Amino acid sequence: EGNEVAVKPYLNVLLDRVQSAAFPPNINLYREIEPAMLPRESAAAIGLYLNEALTNSLKYAFPEGKPGTIGVFFHANEGEWSLTIDDDGIGLSSPVGSPGGIGSNLMDAFAQQCGAYHQKGAIIGGFRATLTSNKIAIQSAAAAE
Repeated sequence: EGNEVAVKPYLNVLLDRVQSAAFPPNINLYREIEPAMLPRESAAAIGLYLNEALTNSLKYAFPEGKPGTIGVFFHANEGEWSLTIDDDGIGLSSPVGSPGGIGSNLMDAFAQQCGAYHQKGAIIGGFRATLTSNKIAIQSAAAAE
């Protein structure tokens, strides 16, 4: 019942399931998730985005059994929130799919579904995907069109 989802338990259950089903023993999962209530549609899109980002990290960041860590951070403050997925994998040297790959298109769609702005790319020491409910970014993107 209800149209809102408690994000912290929802993401923790999702992370527990992905970790037990898909994480090899050489990959650690670190999480830092703050409590928040979000509309059901937004929470579902965030979960799908997170799943896609984790899949990409597991698929590309740690070749040949390279050990590493994937960090998931969800921060919320006064109705604004952000989700960041970091890994300490091979970063820029990873084989990146075509710019318009299915995974990239899915992440764009999930971001749009939860009214968020997203960025992804190599960082020093790995790769990062960030989803942000940034009203300013959304307004400036709309103004730029």
